[in-house]
Amino acid sequence: MNTYADLYVYMIPELKSCPRPVAIQMLQRAGKRFCERTEAWVEALAAQDITEDDTDYTLAIPYDALIKRLTEVQVDGSVVDVDEYDLVEPYTLRFDTAYPADSTDGLEVTVALVPLLETNELSEVFLDRWGERGIMAYAMWKLLSGDNAWRDPDKAKEYQAQYVTSLNEAKATKEQKHKSGELRVEPRKFV
Repeated sequence: MNTYADLYVYMIPELKSCPRPVAIQMLQRAGKRFCERTEAWVEALAAQDITEDDTDYTLAIPYDALIKRLTEVQVDGSVVDVDEYDLVEPYTLRFDTAYPADSTDGLEVTVALVPLLETNELSEVFLDRWGERGIMAYAMWKLLSGDNAWRDPDKAKEYQAQYVTSLNEAKATKEQKHKSGELRVEPRKFV
């Protein structure tokens, strides 16, 4: 599953009279909103060569998406401090100072992405994890709560609760730096 059309198939039973283009457009809006709010779509980009005395590197994004944030930048296996680079223009990484020597595949960048509104294809890993629970839940909540032939306020509330739960899970995953496992909160110890 890597397109919004793949999610639409699961929506059909509850939205029988909803036109397909309306549902797809709502999924696109939902995907964009979910990624803006959670930074759940994280991709490690293909490694690039470091070129002596260059400060600007164009980042190749394999999807129709914008970079919301650079989540990690490494040069030759070492994490670069966030104060040493900026994202300029939509897809250009600029270091404050150039690296003094060439390095093959020395630049590794991980980014949080937000799909463009007209995008239909997303990462399969991202959609498998958040497609039904997050993106589709938001779309169903909005479509079922609207003033239309397929309106169902009770189902809309169920989908709203599902969306809010997945939104919180995605935000917690961001705090864990997208590693698997549970986020554990330790209570404060007062002395």
